[in-house]
Amino acid sequence: MNVILFVIFLLLRSSNESQSLDELINVFETLAGEEIGILQKADGKESPENMRYMLRGVEKTINWLRALAAAIERGIQE
Repeated sequence: MNVILFVIFLLLRSSNESQSLDELINVFETLAGEEIGILQKADGKESPENMRYMLRGVEKTINWLRALAAAIERGIQE
């Protein structure tokens, strides 16, 4: 989970606007969706803000997220 939070940090650190809880929940739901699928819901909490997620295919996912973070970092520097 720390890698995902790091990627979100990279995406948001240049922003002057604070993201809402709903926007962050949407990010996690998108990462857990079929299109990306790097997260899996770990429990069935009723409220979305209390949902826990686990990485799927940890090594592959970490490498993918590192590549994504590096691409974002290069884009920010340009």
